[in-house]
Amino acid sequence: MLHRVYTPPRAILAQFGLTLMLALALLPWGLVHAYSALIGGLVAASANALFAIGVFGRYRAPQLAALAGRLVLAEVLKLAYTGALFLTAIVAVRPLSPIALFAAFLAAKLVPAAMVAVTDRQTTVERAGSWPRKP
Repeated sequence: MLHRVYTPPRAILAQFGLTLMLALALLPWGLVHAYSALIGGLVAASANALFAIGVFGRYRAPQLAALAGRLVLAEVLKLAYTGALFLTAIVAVRPLSPIALFAAFLAAKLVPAAMVAVTDRQTTVERAGSWPRKP
């Protein structure tokens, strides 16, 4: 039996990329801000990556009924994982910039929504340009 190889969605790769760019952009303001942003972004991106792997990693179309259960379980585990990573970062990392940590987390979390908005806008513009046809 062949299993398909899981490839991460573009949104997760974009989250990791944005995290790295934010950390590099904050370097002039200090190393603490840079690694705090790196930690915050990695918490969001890694939680979403684990969620996607857990839900869709071994997904097959005939197993649609099991998908709903996996979605709920994966979301609960993602929330617990995120909370545990934040708790670990807040307790173990000194000094830490909470503003950079949570701002990078929020920015990484908003990447998929931004990608959907941009894609939806492009699709709407393409549709509007193609129908109805002008004489």
